[in-house]
Amino acid sequence: MLQKLEVSEVATTMVDALNGAFGRHPHKRASHAKGIFATGKFTPAATASSLGLSALFAGEHSAAVRFSIAGGNPSVSDKANAARGMSIDISLGNGEHLVLVMISAPVFFAATPETFISFLAARRVDPTTGKPDADAIALSNKVHTDSEAQRRWLAATPPSSSFATAPYFAVHTYLFDRPDGTKLAARWIFEPVAGRVGLSTEDLTGLTDNFLNDELNDRVSHGSAEWRVLLQIPELTDPLRNPTVAWPETRQTVEVGRFSVDAILPSVDGDVRDKTVFDPELLPAGISAAGDPIYDSRSAAYSVSVARRNSTTV
Repeated sequence: MLQKLEVSEVATTMVDALNGAFGRHPHKRASHAKGIFATGKFTPAATASSLGLSALFAGEHSAAVRFSIAGGNPSVSDKANAARGMSIDISLGNGEHLVLVMISAPVFFAATPETFISFLAARRVDPTTGKPDADAIALSNKVHTDSEAQRRWLAATPPSSSFATAPYFAVHTYLFDRPDGTKLAARWIFEPVAGRVGLSTEDLTGLTDNFLNDELNDRVSHGSAEWRVLLQIPELTDPLRNPTVAWPETRQTVEVGRFSVDAILPSVDGDVRDKTVFDPELLPAGISAAGDPIYDSRSAAYSVSVARRNSTTV
């Protein structure tokens, strides 16, 4: 974990690295700059309470939702082969919240803040050419092998046809207090009820650069978009504190509920009044994080990002 005296400096450097790679855009998020807000709800499975003591598993709860595209470019095309994002803030009605920040890849691209910063520094845009240095990127990929798993996943996985046909992974490991006094380690997976549906190159040619928002609006106008909420259970050899390593798909999963999105909200993206932060360190009693260097850095980095995007200066 980062030393307390270093947190602010590292968080600022992480946001600087994002701005260096994608540009600084007034009132836009440094990461996942392009997105759309929605509302949803979590409905626990009847057997979920046997797995954890959290109030999350005791009844239905409403949620704030934001879907997004990875990266800090607010004008990125939805056709880009970039990870989709779904951030949720589930209110448990007792002053507690469960916040999950998820992406459509099962792994993150950096194991530590240091490799996060280095990965993005290699992709910093050269003001002369308007492009990053290809040699710097190639060297970064060789040196920082923790990015390889996500790069391979994105290269092999066609972009989803909808926000509602992408799976979402929290990538970090969580610990659940069980009724017998033990703790269950698990990772969250949100599996689309509509199935995982990718787009071919031919499919993409007929779509607009903003098709995802339009598609989700249309889909939700006819009924909810839904995901099966799963907990993936590790075996002894699976790392608990490295978000760049996926656990094998053969690991046991337990369905603990359903998550549905039922309404799309007018966007406040790019509005100076948007102070919405999905901070995954906001967890209810009975659920904690196993912790890893990336997870431990998120809250401070998000604080820097929200302050910067709501600043009156660029």
